[in-house]
Amino acid sequence: MPSSKRSKRPPRENYRLVIEERDSGWEVVFFDTEGRVQHISRSDNEIGALRGAYFMARYYHYERDVLIRSRHGDKTLDIEELMRDRRPMQ
Repeated sequence: MPSSKRSKRPPRENYRLVIEERDSGWEVVFFDTEGRVQHISRSDNEIGALRGAYFMARYYHYERDVLIRSRHGDKTLDIEELMRDRRPMQ
């Protein structure tokens, strides 16, 4: 019997902030607590999408992990930790 090891995709429902690679660029989507789209942002490149997600997370006081979906697979990341050196001066 062949072993069918499939990488488990993190369910989108567990994340309110999702970064997704599209054919036309990158899309950042923030969902409300009931799963409805609350905010959408688009970017031509990955770093622009990460910056958009960082500012969206700060605006909505979202302090959990972010789901990033790209052609290389799905992964979660701590956007605050990743972008900590890019925080605007206060």
